[in-house]
Amino acid sequence: ELSVLATCLQKKFVVSPYGDGYIEPLSLWTITAMPPASRKTAVVNLLTSPLIDWENEQRENLKAEISDIETKRVVNLKAIDHLQSQASKVEDSLERKELIREINALKDDTPDELLPPRLWTGDITPERLQNLMAEHGERMSLISDEGGIFEIMAGLYSGGRANLDVFLKGHAGQSIRVDRGGRTVTLDNPALSFGLAIQPQILSEFGEGGKKRFRGIGTLARFLYCFPKSNIGQRDLDERQSISETDKRIYREEIFKLLNIPAILDDQGKEIPRIIQLSSDSRDKWIQFSKYIESKQGDGGEFE
Repeated sequence: ELSVLATCLQKKFVVSPYGDGYIEPLSLWTITAMPPASRKTAVVNLLTSPLIDWENEQRENLKAEISDIETKRVVNLKAIDHLQSQASKVEDSLERKELIREINALKDDTPDELLPPRLWTGDITPERLQNLMAEHGERMSLISDEGGIFEIMAGLYSGGRANLDVFLKGHAGQSIRVDRGGRTVTLDNPALSFGLAIQPQILSEFGEGGKKRFRGIGTLARFLYCFPKSNIGQRDLDERQSISETDKRIYREEIFKLLNIPAILDDQGKEIPRIIQLSSDSRDKWIQFSKYIESKQGDGGEFE
C-alpha cells in the first residue's frame, strides 16, 4: 500500500525536513517477501485496482482529444513531407523561401503526440523505462508479485551487463542524460517507485551472478523490506473474511483523490512539487531514527 501511495504522490510533493534547500522525494521502494501460496497476487491486484481504473478512466476521457490530435499530426506531417519534396526541387530562391515558411508554420501548428497516462508497469527493460518516464511526466512505478525485474536489472537482455542507472537515479531524483546510438532521452527530475511482493528465494539469489553488484552500488539499501511471518499450514479454511464493497469503494475514492490533485506549474509549464515541512517533533524523531541507522552502517555493523 505504501508503494501505491508513492505512485500517487511522487513528484507532486517533496519533504523538506529543515525547511531549507534540502529535500527528499516521496518515491519509495518496498519488498515484501513471502513464500509461494501466500496469496500475494490477490493482494497486489486489490491494491492496484484503483490505479488501473484511473488509467482506464483517463484514457476514455482523452479518447476524442487523442483521436483529433493524431489526425491533425498525420495530415500535417504528410503536408510537410509534400512541401519539403517541392522545396527540394524548386530553383527559384523566393519560391523556396515561401515553401520553407509554410513548412515551419505547419511544424509550429503540429501538436505533440498525446498519450493516455500511465502510472505503473510490472516488467520492463531499462531502456523502455527511460522512454516511459519521459512520456509520462518523468515518473513511474514498478509494481509486481514476481521478481523478474531483478533478472532484467542484472542484465537479462544486455548480455549479463547490469544496467541500473535509470533505477538508481529514479530513486534519488537525479537527472538522466542518454545519448547512445541515435537514441536520446532527457529526464531532469525522474521519480521511480517499487512495490514488489516476491518469494524469499529471490532475495537469497542476490549474491549470485550479475546480482552481486546490487549490494556494492547500494541498490539493496534503497528498499524497505517486510518479512511477514508465514501462516501457511495454519490457516483456517472454514473462516473467510472478505473485504466489504464499502471499504473497496472508499479505498478507490481516496486513491482517486490523490491522483487527481492538480499539478502546480511554473512559468515554463513545468510541474513543481508542493513542499511538506516537518514539525519540530517529527523532525526530532526522524533525526533520532537516522542516528540509529547511521550507528549500524559502519564496518561490521548490522546494516553494513
